[in-house]
Amino acid sequence: MREILFRGKRTDNGEWETGSLVAIRAGCSDEQIYITDKMTGYNTPVRKETVGQFTGLIDKNGTKIFEGDIVELGITYEISYIQKYTRFAGRNSGCIFSSLPFDKVRVIGNIHDNPELLEG
Repeated sequence: MREILFRGKRTDNGEWETGSLVAIRAGCSDEQIYITDKMTGYNTPVRKETVGQFTGLIDKNGTKIFEGDIVELGITYEISYIQKYTRFAGRNSGCIFSSLPFDKVRVIGNIHDNPELLEG
């Protein structure tokens, strides 16, 4: 069974927070997005546009691959969403593709911290 896990950048200091996703809308106010720590139950506010779900895949170094991560296998790819446990769709020079050998790729960054990795 795939682990359900999310990641997002904290609103207070820009650090990454990992845990469960919580969305709260009080009355007519804007929706607030939080990542909840499994151990403490503490809700940390995160920037909505940075939230990505764990894909259930791990790179060759044992790093969990999240939506928005940039992986490398000779060519750089952006992980955009998961179709099944072993397939994904992503972006490389505007092309949509699927099926990479995830045991051979490595996470080299993400679209929020390293957008320059997708240039050129």
